[in-house]
Amino acid sequence: MFGNNCRLSGILLLAIVVGACSSDDGMSIEEMNDHATRYTAAWNSGDPTAVSMFFSEDGSLKVNDAEPAVGREAIAAVARGFMTAFPDMELQMRDLQVTDEGVQYHWRYLGTNTGPGGTGAAVDFNGYEEWTFGPDKLVVRSLGHFDEDEYQAQLNTPRALTPDSSDADIVAHMMQHEINQTQTDALAVNFPELTRERAYAIQRLRLEQTASDSDPLVGWKLGWTRLAQAKDVLDPIVGHYLQSRVHTPGQPISTRYFTAGTAAAEPEIVFYLKKDLPGPTVTRDEVIDAIDTVGIAMEFVGSRNVELSNREHSIVDNGIAAGVVFAERRYQLSDLDFTQIEGSVTVNSAETSTGKATTIMGKDPVEGLVWAANELPKYGMHLQAGQFVVSGTVTVPLRVSAGDRAMVAFTGLGSLTANFVE
Repeated sequence: MFGNNCRLSGILLLAIVVGACSSDDGMSIEEMNDHATRYTAAWNSGDPTAVSMFFSEDGSLKVNDAEPAVGREAIAAVARGFMTAFPDMELQMRDLQVTDEGVQYHWRYLGTNTGPGGTGAAVDFNGYEEWTFGPDKLVVRSLGHFDEDEYQAQLNTPRALTPDSSDADIVAHMMQHEINQTQTDALAVNFPELTRERAYAIQRLRLEQTASDSDPLVGWKLGWTRLAQAKDVLDPIVGHYLQSRVHTPGQPISTRYFTAGTAAAEPEIVFYLKKDLPGPTVTRDEVIDAIDTVGIAMEFVGSRNVELSNREHSIVDNGIAAGVVFAERRYQLSDLDFTQIEGSVTVNSAETSTGKATTIMGKDPVEGLVWAANELPKYGMHLQAGQFVVSGTVTVPLRVSAGDRAMVAFTGLGSLTANFVE
């Protein structure tokens, strides 16, 4: 059976299998082209033995930095594993080039990783092999080349982390788990004492790598702002939202980026800003002056970390954000009395969780905005006009997944309903 590493080895050896060639072996261009055409067909036949017969009995296969596979039996094993991992695989011959160094067979590979233990990911990438033929006009040595990073990204295998991994490595690792809807213990294992400064630096790097003109930064989310009991200690964090994770109200919400297809639905107060709040010494009055309007939201959160061992790991995980949807109606802050507002979330008209708006920061949601305005500048970021800030759940969230229907409601502010699909 092919695991992820085996699949990688398989594709590496696929490139090898398509081997190396020089023109001093007495083969004509027509013969080499015929060899490549039939070799391509052998891979597409699904018969691993057929692939191995294009090599000499002691032919060797090597690609990139992989160890060579030697002999037809080893070649057939490589082909069998690869065909099993990608049952619908298709190898296309792109070109056959004769160079001063030899003959290069250029190929395109397409397939879906639906074999045992597969990720379900579709791959489509190019590579080439250099062939050396023997007197029997079969491949005796094969050197293959392709972009391993591109392949890994397409295969959806998260980049492995070590204690020496860079911030960019960590971003890539976490985002791949988000795409895969899976969890990881890599931060807990390799970075148990990650500093808050580095955690926000990693989140900022993620933002820099992903935000674009077509998918801009549009807002922020606060986490762990709810003070459920007076004895609790607040330690809130900030995450961010790009436009692509803001859902359209009234439309079904995809669980595509929910961890394992499920997330926690939270009722939240959202603020829309009309002025920048650069911090780090912003006052409550300045925050109030910067608020354009206020609304309600349903946010979805789900950790990509196996264990929520510390806040820093959740900061790296972008505040465990999974998506948000806003009610269309907005209000003036001056018309609201948060001491009289309660929020709730209900799933499938059955389970309901309720809490008060005054649990946010132990005072009200505005206080969460004050905190964020003064916290973000410590890490090179700040709240800006035109952005929104989701202030944190007012109650214990409830789980949702495809097929569920959830509603959040706030006293005097109306309600918001969402249906979830895969």
